[in-house]
Amino acid sequence: MELRKYESFKSVKEMDKHVQAVIELVNLKKNEVNLLLLLSRYSCKFVGCSFLKVDTMASQLEISSRTVRRALKRLEQLGIIKRLKRIREVTGGNSSNLVIILNSQPVLSECEEVANPTDTRFQDEKEAKETLSNLNKKSLEKNTYEPDASYLQGTNIPSYFIDLASSYFSDYKDILKLWN
Repeated sequence: MELRKYESFKSVKEMDKHVQAVIELVNLKKNEVNLLLLLSRYSCKFVGCSFLKVDTMASQLEISSRTVRRALKRLEQLGIIKRLKRIREVTGGNSSNLVIILNSQPVLSECEEVANPTDTRFQDEKEAKETLSNLNKKSLEKNTYEPDASYLQGTNIPSYFIDLASSYFSDYKDILKLWN
């Protein structure tokens, strides 16, 4: 594979300046920034092109290979890099991907512009009040679940003991204390 044709910068200085501009402009995560810097460090012989394996990137950055794949995918979606599959010439198997740092403006936002933005403020003050009014609070208090002796069924306490104790105690906590 002729790698000179994939060079995207004229000099290493130009590539470094572009990488710094991308880091400043685009909101990248820490792992993505570190990966981009690593790729630029290994893209000096063929300026802008590197062919590191994912496992090598992961060990260099001390992160998992899955995290590296996720970061590569996001950098590619943002238009910062491009990945090309490579195949071994002799054995014919898969080789490491060729990662090209693109010399173009990255996609700054993943969100689409809305033609007619809507006003999300409340129309009147009644809507802005807290959702639980006093009426709702009272109805919630009535419906609270108070576990009784049947709560203890299926535990290590024998059912005859639960039946006998529930005739004297209504709260399951009292029955549990009595058993202990």
